[in-house]
Amino acid sequence: MLPIIVYSPICKKKRKRRKGKTAAAVVHGIRIREVRPGYYLIRLRRKGQSHSETFGSLSAAKLKANQLHNEYVQGGLDAFSITPADRESAKEALRLIEGRTSIIDAVTFWKDHHPNNGGVALASLVQMYLEAMAARGRRPCTIKDSRCRLQRLCVDFGDRAAASITPEDFTRWMEARGVAGRNRNNYRRVFHALYAFATKRGIAMRNPLAELEPIAVESVTPAYWTAGQVKTLLKAAKELKADLLPALSIMAFAGLRPYEVARLDWSNINLSEQFIRVLPGTSKTRTARLVDIPENLLAWLATQRRSRGAVSPPMQTAARWRPRLGAIVVLGYKNVSTRLSRRVGMKGADIKQKRLTWEAIIEDARKIESNLWPVDVLRHTYATFHLATHNEIGKLAEQMGSSGPVIRTHYKGLATAKEAAQYWSIMPDETGGKVIELRKTAQG
Repeated sequence: MLPIIVYSPICKKKRKRRKGKTAAAVVHGIRIREVRPGYYLIRLRRKGQSHSETFGSLSAAKLKANQLHNEYVQGGLDAFSITPADRESAKEALRLIEGRTSIIDAVTFWKDHHPNNGGVALASLVQMYLEAMAARGRRPCTIKDSRCRLQRLCVDFGDRAAASITPEDFTRWMEARGVAGRNRNNYRRVFHALYAFATKRGIAMRNPLAELEPIAVESVTPAYWTAGQVKTLLKAAKELKADLLPALSIMAFAGLRPYEVARLDWSNINLSEQFIRVLPGTSKTRTARLVDIPENLLAWLATQRRSRGAVSPPMQTAARWRPRLGAIVVLGYKNVSTRLSRRVGMKGADIKQKRLTWEAIIEDARKIESNLWPVDVLRHTYATFHLATHNEIGKLAEQMGSSGPVIRTHYKGLATAKEAAQYWSIMPDETGGKVIELRKTAQG
């Protein structure tokens, strides 16, 4: 027998319709509702957003409704002040933007890059900036470094308004020029300073380099020479260019920077008490410091001692001799001195043909070592062996006019105490009678 299934009707629950609140008043089409006794509400949409406001009296709500109406009417009247051409321009701008931003944001960007006096070309801004650096008493080497980097930028952007150059322009420029790594950060630093100068003078509204963060660069061990290489260098300087010997020995055994040695006077070298006084006008950091003179440096300076006057020959002379002396360090003193001695009595054409010129010697050395004179190599050598001997980071930082973290990062653990002992034992040797003849032939 089949089961009997009884279907019962489903009782649907009827929703109770809420009775809408009637408006207490309507002002210019704006409804004012009394949501509870003495509590009035205005709700409407303004500029695409819901807006609601409550009032404690009907009169206050009506006053607000009148204000909203007047604002609406005034906004409509303001629209008539826009010419048809402007309205068409706004429509075209919206089409070009393609919803990626608003007209206000686009106009703000344009205004930031076109200030009132934003017509100043980059080349003119660079000239103003370099003149300001000189007027503020910046070091010539600092000005020279900024000039070199900024002139490269002016090759591509010199005629362009400085305020119109964007962060993307700088990024693409550095990529195209192969500016990367630590050098990229150095370029960014110089460009950032340029635009900081521009913003203070109203030439640019903002600094585009502020949006380019420095890149992370791994610490690089600075290049330094061995005791044997420094000994070869000083021997060559003593016999070929003796007036360079005091400056080279001070950089090697006291750690002064090249520009500090270039500004150093003999009157600030005290051999009896064994210290060098680096004055603020001499120091890179513009602060004074006393640098100890070790025993071997005392011996080297004693051979060239003067009461006053420049310790170093002109920087142009030092710059000309650096690659020559660097070539001797690479090729060996005996090799180079032999080639130079062969020049005695020979004509210029024969000297060139037999590759006895300094140019040929330097070229041969660069086949072995491309960088004959690494930046601050003698200062780095001093720091390396000083730390290996004394192991006093704070003391070395004071001597070098540097900081403890820099010393620890760059020089710790590079040399052994035995290697350092060999370095500090480098002393001047007596020279033979062939020095004068060789020195004459080496000046060419």
